[in-house]
Order: sequence, then structure tokens, then C-alpha cells
Amino acid sequence: MKADWVDEAQEVTQLLAENQINRIRNSLCCAGVSLAECEMCGNDIPEARRCAVPGVRLCVGCQEVREFNVRCGTGRTI
Repeated sequence: MKADWVDEAQEVTQLLAENQINRIRNSLCCAGVSLAECEMCGNDIPEARRCAVPGVRLCVGCQEVREFNVRCGTGRTI
């Protein structure tokens, strides 16, 4: 019987995580089309990233720098 509780808890946790991921993705959606090249550095943006984040404009590296600057309060965004 304990395994049933654990399975149920894992299922609920998975559903909550998927729900949160979908909420985040929906909040990031832009009206525009995803770019093939990063608008900051010009590097290619992989197809998988363009599909996962509709309207993406930055490569992963530039996005990480942007988020770091926002978190650290530098006020500088890319």
C-alpha cells in the first residue's frame, strides 16, 4: 500500500511540474517569429530551442548573460 502512495505522489509532482513549465512557456511567448540567429552575437539558434521557446531572439549564452544581469541588479539587459 505504501508504494501506491509514493506512485500517486510522484504522479502529482510530475503533473505540477509540467503545469509550471507550460505556464512559464506561455508567459515567454512572443508575438514574433523565432530568429535563426541571435540578435546579440549573431550565433545560430538551434532548431530545438526555436521550437521550445516560440519567439526566441537570443542564443542560450546571451540569454544566460541577460538573466544574470537582471538577477544581479546591474540594470543592464541585452
